[in-house]
Amino acid sequence: MLFHSLTKVFSDEPPVGVALTKATLLKNERFSFQSVFYRAEAGVVTVSVDAALPIKAYRVGEVQVNCLCMPDSTLGPDVLRTTPGKYPDVLYPLEGDVFPAQKGYNSLWLTVEGDLPAGDYPVTVTVDGKAERCVLTVIDAMLPPQTLTYTCWFHTDCIAAYYKIPTFGEQHWTLLEKFFRNATAFGQTMLYVPLYTPPLDTAVGGERPTVQLLDITLKDGTYTFDFSQVERFIRLALACGFTKLEMPHLFTQWGAKATPKIFAHTDEGDKRIFGWDVESVSAEYRSFLAQMLPALRAFLQKNGWEEISYFHFSDEPNDTNIDAYIAAREGAAYLLEGCRTTDALSHYEFYEQKLIDRPFVSTGAAQPFIDNKVDPLWVYYCCGPTGTYSNRFTAMPSRRTRALGFQLFANDVDGFLQWGHNFWYSQGSTCVVDPFTAVPEIEGAAVFPSGDTFIVYPGTDGPWPSLRQMVFADGLQDMRACQLLAQLTSKQEVLDLLATTGSRFTFDSYPMSDSLMLGLRDAINRRIGEVLAQKA
Repeated sequence: MLFHSLTKVFSDEPPVGVALTKATLLKNERFSFQSVFYRAEAGVVTVSVDAALPIKAYRVGEVQVNCLCMPDSTLGPDVLRTTPGKYPDVLYPLEGDVFPAQKGYNSLWLTVEGDLPAGDYPVTVTVDGKAERCVLTVIDAMLPPQTLTYTCWFHTDCIAAYYKIPTFGEQHWTLLEKFFRNATAFGQTMLYVPLYTPPLDTAVGGERPTVQLLDITLKDGTYTFDFSQVERFIRLALACGFTKLEMPHLFTQWGAKATPKIFAHTDEGDKRIFGWDVESVSAEYRSFLAQMLPALRAFLQKNGWEEISYFHFSDEPNDTNIDAYIAAREGAAYLLEGCRTTDALSHYEFYEQKLIDRPFVSTGAAQPFIDNKVDPLWVYYCCGPTGTYSNRFTAMPSRRTRALGFQLFANDVDGFLQWGHNFWYSQGSTCVVDPFTAVPEIEGAAVFPSGDTFIVYPGTDGPWPSLRQMVFADGLQDMRACQLLAQLTSKQEVLDLLATTGSRFTFDSYPMSDSLMLGLRDAINRRIGEVLAQKA
């Protein structure tokens, strides 16, 4: 049977979702659906797809979920299951016409993408001789370019650590290109650049594997910098479709009290010169920043990249450490005058103090920023919020992930951040985690909900997408479709359409029904077609 993409198919129960007989899409968007079938025993089946459309096929695989959400939170009423177990998520690319089916229910994930002529396209999917059919109607309209700045922190060291290859060896560079192209294909526009090992998610006093692009020499208190590797990284990123750059945080998380892990060539050999043991306000580090940041800015300006670069101080200051954040910031802010600065910062009163140009605000704390018409408004979610909020945890229905696109449109949001594109480590980066099995003994799920830490899987020779990555990107397409209709008519008309679902599309409000979500997008598509036909 054919189902829409919002259905999550478990091997041990019949699928519950919206059957697919017909659907609409715009000419240049990605559209996914599923063919679901049952097998009494595991084995190999033959599949074929007959359509005048470019269709890529995947096998939906189940992964182990040990933690559904944070211990002090609840997933709320809209949840798939309430217990750990096997959940559908990884998408294995299907080569040829052979499908390695498991016992129970199986899902063949089918994705249409490419610039398509308008018209009706019959599609027939045949599994072991049984055919299912639908009709996809391509509306004569193009999604506008994505305006949303979207960053999902890319952990360069995780690529080297998981594949057990030298950092920034040629094999690493090859894999980086593949993962970069995967990220931009699913809507990411901004990339985290590891000038030095990012001071993120590292146990206090511990170290992440070294991943430092910037070659630094220290002699008699003077630093010199070689940006050759930085330039190679940025040029590759831009060639793969990224349009904006994030410089690494200047100070550690959880209070900005210490300095990042940074290595340099010295008279005593190569050594770590900064880290948890050096205070952020130390004279040594301030001297380093006073030399490094001007050199970095000159390098970026020379290449025409400063205008697309964003700088961080420290991640998510709060009431308990804001004084330390301010003290550390003062040692660097004057060196970044005229630059774009941004941090995850969810206290509106901190924003009022003008501590940052562009705060990334938790969706659970965004309302005061929305009410006060903060512009530009950037938001994020991570380990929370949950309850009735949208998020991308594996145990959540896909509609909760896809809903974000409509929410971003309705609330005039300009940027979105999520911290884990490919964080395949345990908490504190103490060891590598197998994202396919994530056994409890080493899994970061003791504190990280499944689906929070990564949205892509490490395949045999490059990235394998997740179901969540596909659905999140569908949400970004929803946002672009809303923007197109607003351009053709008015934003109010689009908001009125959204309201027909009974949802306000605040970040804690979305239609808890696949049929309402899919019907909304179909109505938007058809209205776009009507308006364009009237204008022709």
